[in-house]
Amino acid sequence: MMIVKSDVKSTQAGTGHYIELEMHCLSGEYSGRRIWERLNVDNTSKQAQDIAQAALAALCKAIGIDDMTETEALHDQPFLASIELDRKDATRNRIVGYSPVGTAPAKAPALVARPAPAATAKKPWG
Repeated sequence: MMIVKSDVKSTQAGTGHYIELEMHCLSGEYSGRRIWERLNVDNTSKQAQDIAQAALAALCKAIGIDDMTETEALHDQPFLASIELDRKDATRNRIVGYSPVGTAPAKAPALVARPAPAATAKKPWG
C-alpha cells in the first residue's frame, strides 16, 4: 500500500479532528484498489483517540518516520497493511495493522472483494 492523499478534517460534531488517508494497493490481486482510513487523533472519546494514535504510530513505524509533523510525510512511502472485513458493515474493509515492506505482517493480509451490487440497484449518485 501507499498513501497518496491526506487531509486533517474537523469531526462532524466539531469537537475534534481526524486524519483521512487515501491509500492505493500497489501489487497483487487487488493492485490499483483504494482504501480510506480515518484516524480520530483529537476526539472527546479518549478510547477513539487512543486507538487512532496507536494506529498512526504503527503506520509511522512501518514507513520509518520517527517524528511526523505534517501528514504529507506519510505520502509515497510503501508499507504492508493487514485488512479484514469491517465487523459492523460486511461491505466495507478496515485496516487492522501496518508493517514495513519486506517483513511478515502481524496478521496475514486478507483483502476481500466487496459483493457486486445487483444489476438493477440504483446508483448512490443517481
